Amino acid sequence: MDKYLERGNMMWEGSRMLLHEHREALEKYHRDKLKEPPPDPCREDLMEMGKAAMDSLSYEIEVTVTLWEDGFFKEETGVVERVEELQQKMKFKGKWISFKHLKWIERKNWEF
Repeated sequence: MDKYLERGNMMWEGSRMLLHEHREALEKYHRDKLKEPPPDPCREDLMEMGKAAMDSLSYEIEVTVTLWEDGFFKEETGVVERVEELQQKMKFKGKWISFKHLKWIERKNWEF
């Protein structure tokens, strides 16, 4: 057998490096794999979330909002400041949140 073929992978040993651009692309690929699609709540869930948001707005009750942001879900706790039904968004902790990014709104320590 030719000595060149007996070396196996030695010819490519020196090129086993990862360029900065390759590493960034791999990290982005792994981050993108973890992303989740935006929520698609049913009509009943939207009604229940609307009631919780209006209770928070009317009675200043703290709620926990689970929202979708850039492929990931995060939870925030606070009081709903304003609800715009026609534009389908609400003001929560000083920023506007679209209803289509909401996964769930849960009342904190709510008793009638």
